[in-house]
Amino acid sequence: MAREIVVRGQKETAAALSKVSDDLDDLSDANKQVARDLLPGIIHKTRVDTGALAAGWGAGPQATRIEFTNPLPYALTQEFGNTRGVEPTFAIEQTFREHEGDVERAYGSAIERRGKRRGFRTTRCKG
Repeated sequence: MAREIVVRGQKETAAALSKVSDDLDDLSDANKQVARDLLPGIIHKTRVDTGALAAGWGAGPQATRIEFTNPLPYALTQEFGNTRGVEPTFAIEQTFREHEGDVERAYGSAIERRGKRRGFRTTRCKG
């Protein structure tokens, strides 16, 4: 999704972009939304025997990232497989790929809100 910013004046441009950049150091609101969007899909795509693995998934949205966690010792083996014949599920990656548009919209909206707070007028470009 392409974005366009039009600002007149070199000094004003540098100052405005610096302010928006500072606002992007904390995207916890977008990270929370993305975590809420992805977690059900990750749970659904997890291999189920007893249900403990699927029930163990959690998401820890922070300012700059989201950590998907599972306390069970075999969670990584199920997610990524191993050399002993356990096939990976890639539940996190598959869910992300299926929801890529939602992820882009969540972060795009967060960036747009921050730009508007700093006085930018934003338009969405088609393409």
